[in-house]
Amino acid sequence: MSRDLNLALLAARSAARHAAAKIATLYTAYRDGDSVSVESKGEDGPVTAADRAANEIILTELHSAFPDDAILSEECPESFITTGEWTWMVDPLDGTEEFLKKNGEFMVMIGLCHRGVPVVGVVIEPATFDECWAIRGQGAFRLAPGDTQPSHLRVSELRDPAQMTVAVSRSHRSPRVKAFCEQLQMTKECVSGSVGRKIALLTTGRADVYLHPSPGTKLWDTCAPQLIHEEAGGVFTTALGDPIRYVRKDGDVRNDEGILAAGPAVFEVLLAASRRAWEIPLPARSPAAHATSGATGGAKR
Repeated sequence: MSRDLNLALLAARSAARHAAAKIATLYTAYRDGDSVSVESKGEDGPVTAADRAANEIILTELHSAFPDDAILSEECPESFITTGEWTWMVDPLDGTEEFLKKNGEFMVMIGLCHRGVPVVGVVIEPATFDECWAIRGQGAFRLAPGDTQPSHLRVSELRDPAQMTVAVSRSHRSPRVKAFCEQLQMTKECVSGSVGRKIALLTTGRADVYLHPSPGTKLWDTCAPQLIHEEAGGVFTTALGDPIRYVRKDGDVRNDEGILAAGPAVFEVLLAASRRAWEIPLPARSPAAHATSGATGGAKR
């Protein structure tokens, strides 16, 4: 691997911080009553001026630092190619609906893959500037709000599933998650928007397990969070226990078998319950218009 990953991390953290600062400015104005441009991406949900501004900042900085690298970004469908030696995977604003709901639960996420293996990851929350990052083989770290020095991250070592806290979606509740929790007698929940934020709850010790038991997430949702979670000692697979592949045929960016993330202590028990839950049919989803106070334009999910 002919690259200094510490330099790649510095570039990723810089781009993520600048994007987060721009989002934070737009978010503050939006909370104070300004409108924000919103358009629909159909089944892929809404996109706002904040998504676009953050995307432009990140792509400009990464192209400047690594002009020969591929960059796969949620907001650039023409970039959905994963076969390069070095490929950045970018979600400039993970949790756009949460941004529009003004609850602060959204993230900036930048990951770097080398031949399909995540090697650098940065996740930052613009509302608080809580930041986590990792380099493969060097551990995972967090700079929490108000801290001046980073702390080393370690995932939960709980061995009793009934004592575990499950990170669950604020916007979407699946019957598969319900069945998963009932099998393991799990009753504790930590509710949050944003896939990246829910995984960050695990790596920072606020939750113990996250199951996304359906299609819906994309490669940019998992690349950086997976690396940070694994470097914090966790296990991260599809909901059926398979590795997530980051080299695909052009245009294939969906994680069709979902996500399961937890600590290693009883992962096989959790995986068995996840596989059983996967057999439960999902209800049909009908597009619904999202009207958000202070926003202009429409959005569907």
